[in-house]
Amino acid sequence: MPDLYRTISGALFRAPNLEHNNRDHIPWNAVQERADRNVILVDGTKEFTLEQVYDKLFQKSYEEWLAKERKKSRAKDDPPTYYEKIQKDKKKHLSYEIIWQIGDMDDTGYDTDNLSAIWAEDVLLRFAEHLMFEVPNVT
Repeated sequence: MPDLYRTISGALFRAPNLEHNNRDHIPWNAVQERADRNVILVDGTKEFTLEQVYDKLFQKSYEEWLAKERKKSRAKDDPPTYYEKIQKDKKKHLSYEIIWQIGDMDDTGYDTDNLSAIWAEDVLLRFAEHLMFEVPNVT
């Protein structure tokens, strides 16, 4: 990669768009000739359910919290799982989506700087693998 600075940024969305992310359709701004470069780490339908993720990440600590609250005569109406608690909450959402990118289409795009684009792709893949497999409690 050339000696230029690139930023890594993330955008948080309340509801993931699995149809778009799984490339079940081709967006208007996609380059179809590069579709073979798409990487799907988890497609939201086969690997595991959101409820299983919540159970893995939060259930143990939620049960500990719930037991303490019930000893204090609170939380008697709280559901048995954290997934159900969030599902019932009007202010919280069950899932969020974060989209990470390095640089932008003008300084790291395939059309403008192919080497930087390949470098950014490699960094993002390594970053995703790190989050999925090496960092506890991140899915």
